[in-house]
Amino acid sequence: MKAFKTSKRFFSVIIAAMLILSSFQAFAAVPEEERKPLNIPEITLENLQVRGGSPTYLVDNPPYSETPPTMKDFDFGPGSDNMQNSYIVYNYGNEVMIESLTLIGWWPKDQAVKNISLEYFSDGQWVMSQENIEVPWKTTGGTEEQVDIVLSQPVQTMKFRIKINSAYHSWSDKICMHLMRPNGYIVTEFKPLTDAIAQAEKLISQVLIGDKGGEFSQESVDNLNEIISQINSDLNEGLVTSDNIPDLINKIEAAIEEFTASQNPMENAPKAEIENLSVSLGNTEYLTDRQISTGITVSVADSESPAYLTLDFSGKNLKATGITLLASASEGFTLNAKAEAEIDGVWTEISPETELNYRCDVQGTEGHKITFDSCNASKFRIKINSSTAESFTIYEILYDGTYATDMSALYSLIEKGTAVAENSDSANYPDLLDILKISLTKAQNGEVSAYSTQEKIDSIYQLLLNAVEAFNNLIGYQKGDVDHSGSVNILDATLIQRYLVHLLPSEQIFDNKLADMNDDGKISIFDATRIQVMLAK
Repeated sequence: MKAFKTSKRFFSVIIAAMLILSSFQAFAAVPEEERKPLNIPEITLENLQVRGGSPTYLVDNPPYSETPPTMKDFDFGPGSDNMQNSYIVYNYGNEVMIESLTLIGWWPKDQAVKNISLEYFSDGQWVMSQENIEVPWKTTGGTEEQVDIVLSQPVQTMKFRIKINSAYHSWSDKICMHLMRPNGYIVTEFKPLTDAIAQAEKLISQVLIGDKGGEFSQESVDNLNEIISQINSDLNEGLVTSDNIPDLINKIEAAIEEFTASQNPMENAPKAEIENLSVSLGNTEYLTDRQISTGITVSVADSESPAYLTLDFSGKNLKATGITLLASASEGFTLNAKAEAEIDGVWTEISPETELNYRCDVQGTEGHKITFDSCNASKFRIKINSSTAESFTIYEILYDGTYATDMSALYSLIEKGTAVAENSDSANYPDLLDILKISLTKAQNGEVSAYSTQEKIDSIYQLLLNAVEAFNNLIGYQKGDVDHSGSVNILDATLIQRYLVHLLPSEQIFDNKLADMNDDGKISIFDATRIQVMLAK
């Protein structure tokens, strides 16, 4: 039995020695002169709140003065002994070796961390490195004190975290630290890959998902997420090496390019207009591009007058039930606003005044909606009566609704009909001219209002089209007047160019005979050029 115990002890010593040796070999694998210093990680807090300063102060604290305190405070909380699952997480993006931890406290035994545990991320889970470390502070008030904690065994990881088990809280419920910096070196530079992943993740977080113009389909979002998830999984499982990082970066960049190309075309995007708002950054096109990452920073120009954000759907009636304003500022603010619609040429209130309270305590932008009863109009606007913020950023104006009517073709035909009615030759056909004028009146007056149906608009369009075409068959038009407007102008040359690339709307008047300027029996770019030369003389 004694021999067995001796043998058992012998093997235990051998195994322990092997473990120590393997640890030492892993630790010494990179010669000290070749070690790259740790990069500044992304630092996040879990179940802790920032009370003052920046989390980056924990690893990169700027100089403050020549006498203590020489560094800036980073205050966070809660600062009681009842903290549950409170962590400071360091995400390096690279594979790093962590060897030690440097702590610098200010009022150490009054407001610094008291007891901590150290963990690292490996194989998709958090692993304990050292538990319940009592920080050996010696000083109490108004003194910078440094404590270095050497890990019993260096850890190789991409993410490291400090669990705050308890803290001193003599003066308040906040913890005050100048430094909580893990020390070590970079083993494998994954940062270019993790940066590419972060770019893809940020892109997904900033797009709008849906079937509207400028939005992205759920399928395209899922496809990009799947690629990101697979690469992240390979990283966590240690399957990524320095050799295949370039290929993975190319894979992500190709996926981003494919994702970007899948954006729904912006065919029906409304035009955004502003009034009584001064723009310090961005332009109004960003308000309707369906991209949360772009916007305009504004301030109310005249505080005594309301400001307006208008959506103009270019004659296409939208049957809407709400308008949402995505916005943010440096701190919380409130907009007093209401919604209005242009009905029969008059701006009409469609919602009562409402307070849009932006907290601005979350990352990114925040949206608030003004709702109203279903309303058909081609122009809507948000009337801002007051703002508690001197300036704020608007990222997007969203709307709930579908197109009720499309009057763009009718508006185009009204222009043609008006030109025909004003043509002096039209007076030779008084009865037909009366019919044309009646058709124009129907198209221009209240019968085509915000509450018209598409059926009524199509009926008026057909009536006007018949009258215009009747004149087209009777009146002789000048060579080059391809749209029968009564004169040759640059629009005729443009229409020929559009005809050649098959971009003419189906309702557009286009006289092939008048477009053949050189009478060669075909329509070509030379015909458009001849009109341009004729106009230049």
